[in-house]
Amino acid sequence: MQFTMRAVRVSCGYAEDEVARYCGVSTETINELEIDSGQIDYNLLSKLINLYEVPLDIIYLGSETDSHQKHRNDPRVTF
Repeated sequence: MQFTMRAVRVSCGYAEDEVARYCGVSTETINELEIDSGQIDYNLLSKLINLYEVPLDIIYLGSETDSHQKHRNDPRVTF
């Protein structure tokens, strides 16, 4: 199962501003990436993976809306 960027951040206990500071970007950039991470820069993705200490394969790269629709019928997922 994969999780959205927002779900991973929240699960790790980070606020948007903390992540933005760590990555050297604005909170708006983090927010935009959490809405749609389909075109994320590799260097930024690498920083996020290091910060969150998670493997790449659990992160859903794409639209947050698409992720929700994909898992809509999965009883293990709640929104």
